[in-house]
Amino acid sequence: YAFSVYVPTTTLADPEEMESIFEIQSFYTGLELPLALNIFDDAWSIAVSWSANPGGPGATLIGMQNEDVQIGTVAKGVWTDWAFKVKWSHLSDGSIEVWKNGLLVTTRQGGNNYDVTTGHHIRTGIRKPAWKTIGATPTWNDRTYYVANWIIGDGVLTIAEVSPPRIVSKKAKARLLRQGVGLGMRAGT
Repeated sequence: YAFSVYVPTTTLADPEEMESIFEIQSFYTGLELPLALNIFDDAWSIAVSWSANPGGPGATLIGMQNEDVQIGTVAKGVWTDWAFKVKWSHLSDGSIEVWKNGLLVTTRQGGNNYDVTTGHHIRTGIRKPAWKTIGATPTWNDRTYYVANWIIGDGVLTIAEVSPPRIVSKKAKARLLRQGVGLGMRAGT
């Protein structure tokens, strides 16, 4: 999976709540996200959840584990390129490599999935858990991020082949922003 994210310079840090930009979700509801790219207080992080418990989703929830890896400060006003190389497994043979702007920023060996027969799907958008809570007063009501240059590999492509292009003209960037190629959300919508 590879894509580029643009965080506008006007985006204020939220020190109270995480917001997710990219998620791999299980088709089975009730499970934590196997993989997510998050922002919390102007810092990027990768969240991984898994369980090696056999026996389906009910058993999986009992042995669920989570790990959050901090991977640097959010750069605003520029495109940040991301690439993820994942070998899905609920056992120790799973792996994740995360590349940011063409540089390897973290690797992780071990479980990164659930022992269930359902697959995954990609979700991109802004997810702030407090926005789902009826009657909650979110810290920030407006959020806009832009996501472009999606590439999904087949397990054979190299990181270089799936990485978003590093050279995008200022004119092209401005056109993307004008055309609204991005994600914008307002609390309650």
